[in-house]
Amino acid sequence: LMRTLAKSVSAIAMLLFFVLLCVVVFSALIYYAEQGTYHESCMCYLREDGSQSPFESIIAASWFCIVTMTTVGYGDVSPVTATGRVVATMCMVAGLIV
Repeated sequence: LMRTLAKSVSAIAMLLFFVLLCVVVFSALIYYAEQGTYHESCMCYLREDGSQSPFESIIAASWFCIVTMTTVGYGDVSPVTATGRVVATMCMVAGLIV
């Protein structure tokens, strides 16, 4: 087992690098796509329908990207804008490819 892991270290490192790169890129894209408008009164981003955006930061959006790329898909957070759905679809496909 240890010999197999030792021979696979470079492949595993490359896989983790690409997954991390995809998470960072798609987190930033989904954050800006689903951001909404900032309201000083509630100190949060609100969507067009008046609900609070769950993508409050790029770090918070990374949870969505990790769950989406690993095909777990809890459904606790989802995009509502057309641009956000396109980015989410690209994130799903990237998770399948990587």
